[in-house]
Amino acid sequence: MTKYPSQNKVSRVALDIFRLQKPTLSPKESLKTGQPALVKRLDRLSNYFLVPIYDNIGLCGIIQLEAQNLSLETLSVIQNSSSMFLATEDSVLGAVQTTFPKLYGWRKPFLAWQPCRESFDSTRPLWVVPHSNGQVYVTQDCQVFETLTAGRGGTPRPAEY
Repeated sequence: MTKYPSQNKVSRVALDIFRLQKPTLSPKESLKTGQPALVKRLDRLSNYFLVPIYDNIGLCGIIQLEAQNLSLETLSVIQNSSSMFLATEDSVLGAVQTTFPKLYGWRKPFLAWQPCRESFDSTRPLWVVPHSNGQVYVTQDCQVFETLTAGRGGTPRPAEY
């Protein structure tokens, strides 16, 4: 099993990077991190952390760090401070159970990403929800998909109810 840096270290590195890259966005004293989220890459053998950055008003940034060495991959500035970082596991499970009421054996969702029409932005990964016959994919807006398309662009079709 792969050993990753502690969540405290991930948070500290993310906050330091954000402060260095975007020093004028918020007073340094008011910045804090939320819980880092580990995201599995589906298209290659690597993982990354997403770390939300909050100021006094709300979400102001998301830092994407490579999971092993914590190097910066992406820094996103959030314009709408009331934006949600990630959908909750409960909302994701509710979406899949509503979409597929006859499927059973739902297991714990995990975050994953690959370039695809359903999730073109690595800071908006998919939830992968395993079940007794396979897995489904859920966007951060709780749209459910049975499969992922290759590449980017176009309009994906959500799973049928």
